[in-house]
Amino acid sequence: EILQDVWHALFSFDDNERLRRWAELKLQLTSEQSDKFAKIRISREYASLSRKAIARILPYLRTGLRYDEAVFCGNLQGVVP
Repeated sequence: EILQDVWHALFSFDDNERLRRWAELKLQLTSEQSDKFAKIRISREYASLSRKAIARILPYLRTGLRYDEAVFCGNLQGVVP
């Protein structure tokens, strides 16, 4: 759950000071550590999939399929009974 909280904070907080305070409170980081934490940027492209979608395609990626192939296979569950 903490990983989800960290991702959510990094992805949604647009105020570095708010992010820094959150990191100090929730993650118990020092001032120096929270300053570094607040500088982390997550590309919007990395957050374009839901956890459900990731759970469906990740097994196929782990077998070595390309991303487009894994997405296709992951979506077959909803198409083929």
